Amino acid sequence: MSVARRQFLAALAAAVSPLRGAGEDDILYDKVHRRLNNDRDLKIQGLKVDVSAGVVTVDGVVRTKKQQLKVVKVAKIKGVKKVVNRVKVAP
Repeated sequence: MSVARRQFLAALAAAVSPLRGAGEDDILYDKVHRRLNNDRDLKIQGLKVDVSAGVVTVDGVVRTKKQQLKVVKVAKIKGVKKVVNRVKVAP
């Protein structure tokens, strides 16, 4: 294989690699968002979900402490490295 071809393939692999991670984050976002939305106790309640490099961050306000704690349980699925729970309980 020529040097130019190897360099081209290396550059192509480097360009595709970040896209692969972004696609996985999108899939995790969809799954976590769906689980939060379908959970009987949470029903998403205006919760905002963000996923970056497998780390799920959930922001928003819920009515009870039980709901606040449940966010982590519901969001922790296969592929999620960590759940950052920024959800607050309404006063």
